[in-house]
Amino acid sequence: MRLRKYLAVICLLAVALLPGKAEAAKNYHGGQLYFGMGGSVCALNTKTGKVKKICEVLKTDTDPIGTIVYYKGNLYFSVDLAEAEGEYGRHQRYIYRVGANGKGKKRLAPGYAPQIADGKIYYIAESYNKKTKYGKSAGLYEMKTDGTKKEAVVLDDVREFAVVKNWLFWISSEGKNPKKKGTYLNYHPLIYIDLNDPDKKQEYDSPFYETGYLVDYDDNYVYYTDEYDQDEIRSRGTSDIDERNWGNYRRHVLPEEIDIFSKKCKHKSSRFIGFQNDCYVYRLEEQWKYYNPLTGKATVLKGLTGRGERDELIAAGGGWLVLAHPAKNGDKTSLSVIRTNGKNLKTLYTWKDPRQG
Repeated sequence: MRLRKYLAVICLLAVALLPGKAEAAKNYHGGQLYFGMGGSVCALNTKTGKVKKICEVLKTDTDPIGTIVYYKGNLYFSVDLAEAEGEYGRHQRYIYRVGANGKGKKRLAPGYAPQIADGKIYYIAESYNKKTKYGKSAGLYEMKTDGTKKEAVVLDDVREFAVVKNWLFWISSEGKNPKKKGTYLNYHPLIYIDLNDPDKKQEYDSPFYETGYLVDYDDNYVYYTDEYDQDEIRSRGTSDIDERNWGNYRRHVLPEEIDIFSKKCKHKSSRFIGFQNDCYVYRLEEQWKYYNPLTGKATVLKGLTGRGERDELIAAGGGWLVLAHPAKNGDKTSLSVIRTNGKNLKTLYTWKDPRQG
């Protein structure tokens, strides 16, 4: 396992070693950073900074395209047709494939959040009720990259998932809290199975009993935040999975120069925005920052201010970030690109999003 060094700062007396570069989104390949903008699939050339439209999937004034995955010359992603119509209270999502050259667009299956491992697409399947016009999780499925041979892997209401080597991690959308017998609260356990032995299923005995969100994964670990304290990034690995006691990527490991993780800033309004491909983005009050764990340097993202519910790191790689953030005027959301040195902010697209504000 490749290791990387975190610089020691303040109270750290030794260098902390963490696993190699995260490549969760798989949206950066060959100098191209792929992302959705409106109803189109786009690519940012990380050498020139230029953005080009690869393929228009549909016409819309919203932003319905999910995270894009590159695999062997093709791009895989989901599109929410309900969101494309401006309806955010329901979902109607489908997984698409298109060539990186913009040709061969094809709808593969109802569902979202595609990930590719061992030549298969894993995704959260969705069943659509024509009467109620709502989509509902139908479990976690796998299929071939051409959309054939669809099979159920987990018949559970899967909230999020990650495939790490032969291990499948997922967060259950609703489960029974073992500490409160007979009641069902917002209990979202982190569960994992061995894809080579599906009967070998384990539930992570978290002291918090509520997992938050998966924020990233790499070849050896999944990274997630806790429901009660989303300032913390925690991890689980794949070696000795039945016995190992995984450590926490908390203030004791992460350099304290990351304001969001330091004690002195706990009383302030802070938010973890996203973590992709060794890029941490977070917000302190209304100031946005980028942190590079390889250099130990935190950088202010100039020209980027404000806070809203839609704040998100869309894509990262090649020295660039793609971010969804509050627009300068009104209750709209903007999609912008900016270099990881905190300069060259460029807003590409703005739309009205009722979730912003």
